[in-house]
Amino acid sequence: MRRRPRAWPAERRGSRTAATGTRPLVAVARPWLATAIAVGLGQAVLLVVQAAVLSRLLSAAIYGGLAAAAAARASAAVALLALGQGLGGWAWEAATAAAARRATAATRRRALGLAIRRAAAAHDGGRPDNGRDGLGPGG
Repeated sequence: MRRRPRAWPAERRGSRTAATGTRPLVAVARPWLATAIAVGLGQAVLLVVQAAVLSRLLSAAIYGGLAAAAAARASAAVALLALGQGLGGWAWEAATAAAARRATAATRRRALGLAIRRAAAAHDGGRPDNGRDGLGPGG
């Protein structure tokens, strides 16, 4: 039984060519992705701090040692932490959207450049010397 050839020749060459083609796209978006990671870690820290404040508030309420001033402070802290998480979420969305825009723009530039090179090659008859005989001026 004959094996059918693969539809994508790049797969036969291995994943190295595919990785080489995507590296410039990732490099364009790298600072924005790093910002998104940092913001995500900051949000995780805010979430842990908020959980700690809420657990202290709840344990004080259950065991009877909760004063009105302490409850007001804890509630204000929870509200500020929630506001910080909301701002962090906005920053994360902005960073990932910027990274996507940069990668999309780089992809479009590469595609346009490839299309222009192919059109130029077709116009020149596919000859690398742009249709000249290679002898230079006065040739």
